[in-house]
Parts: sequence; structure tokens; C-alpha cells
Amino acid sequence: MQEQITVLRSASNRRELNHAVKRVDQLLGGHSGYTTANIVTLARRQMNAREAKQDYRLIVTRDKISGAFARVFADIAGLIVGILPTVIVIAFCYADRRSRALATVQSKFISSGRRIITQYFASLMVLLLPVLAVAMYFTLRVVGLYPHQAIDLLAFMKATFIWVLPTLMISSAVGFMTYQLFGNFMGFALQIGWWLITTMIGSRRVDGNYGWLLMPRHNSLHNAAYFYDHLNELLVNRASYAVLALIMIGVAILIAQLRKGGLRLALSSHH
Repeated sequence: MQEQITVLRSASNRRELNHAVKRVDQLLGGHSGYTTANIVTLARRQMNAREAKQDYRLIVTRDKISGAFARVFADIAGLIVGILPTVIVIAFCYADRRSRALATVQSKFISSGRRIITQYFASLMVLLLPVLAVAMYFTLRVVGLYPHQAIDLLAFMKATFIWVLPTLMISSAVGFMTYQLFGNFMGFALQIGWWLITTMIGSRRVDGNYGWLLMPRHNSLHNAAYFYDHLNELLVNRASYAVLALIMIGVAILIAQLRKGGLRLALSSHH
């Protein structure tokens, strides 16, 4: 450990720091958190006067005050919807299968694929409503706190749909896919593992940490420059997880169709 610290301290500029980080990764045997891509999370320092003024200017002009609060809201909401919807969806699927009545009625009119798609998007709407309600509440709170400032009234809505929704889509999709696969609450255990790993990685720097995290972190009203400098990275992250969620639903539909086909085959052979 002392050798690793010595290597890092020897760096005097960005190029040397990159080389030092690679050296530390080698000393640790590779595949560690010490990479050039992760270098921003390895250290922190206080803003100087110029950076503080720039941060304030961005919060007032580009964030229009509410944007800064919306990032913190999205950070916290993301942690919640990254885990809670999975158990809700699995519980719903479990209750649906136990009752058998709804599944019997649906199977006569619509395919299993259409049924899962309908259930998926219905669950997204229901689970997103509380997030939207809280977002609207905080919008009104910010307006009340800064009555003489130009406020972005849509900041919390944009944070909800762009930042929070993809995480919600994933956690719900995990519920549908794993229930079709296992037929029990195993998917919740898997999602807990994913959630814990993401939380631990994100906790290295909570005031701005996006990358490929399921739940991007920005639990600070400041560091606005980092947000705008890495906005494209965040957007790619969110779009990628939204696509992954739809792929998971496609897999859930495929599993359901295979099971349905297998059941029909078993019944026909029985008769």
C-alpha cells in the first residue's frame, strides 16, 4: 500500500498521473478501480474562487436553480426505483399466477407477449406516478423558495423521465424476466446484488459519477460544470439502460411463449 501511495504522489501533471494510476493498477494485479477512465473518482479537492463563481453562474443561468435540485432528486429517486419495483412486479406476477383467473381470461383474447407488454407498461405508469407527484411537489417548493429567480419549471420532470425512468424500466424488467424464468422471488435477490454493487461503485464519488452505473450519482447541489461536461455520457448511459430494459422484456416474452408452447405440447401428448 505504501508503494502505491508513493507512485501516486510522484505524479506532477495529468500525463504522469495517468501513468501512475496504470502503475498502481498493475501493482494491485489489474482489474482494480485505478484506471484512467475512473481517475475523476480517485481524488477530490475544494473549488477555487474561479470555479466557485463558474459553478454559481451555471446554477443560475443553465440550471435556473431548479436544475441543481432536480439532480439531487434524481439521485435519491434512482436509488429507490433501482430496487423497489422489482419486488413489487414479482409480487404482482406471483399473485396473478396464484389467482389463475386473470391469466385464464387473458389467454383467451391476447397472446402472452401482448399480455406481458401491457402489464409492463402499466406497471411503469403506476410506479412512475409517485415519482412524478414528488417531482411536482419539489418544483413548487423551489418556486416558493426563490420567488424572484427565473426557475426551470420542467427541470424535475426532465430529471424524472430522462434520469430516473430508465432505472425504473430496468428494475421492473428484471422482475418480469426473472419471474418468467424462475417463477419465484429469485429475481429480487439478483436485483439486490446488482443494486448493492452499483451503490458501492457509485459511492466512490456521489457528487458526480455516471459512467455505466445503473443509478448515476450526483448527490450535490454543486459540481454543475461536471454535469454539463459529462451530459452526453449520462444520456448515453440512460438510453442504453432503456434499450436493455426492452431487451429484457423481449426475453421475458420469449420465455413465456416457450413455456406456453411446452405446456400445449404436454397437454396434447397427454390426450
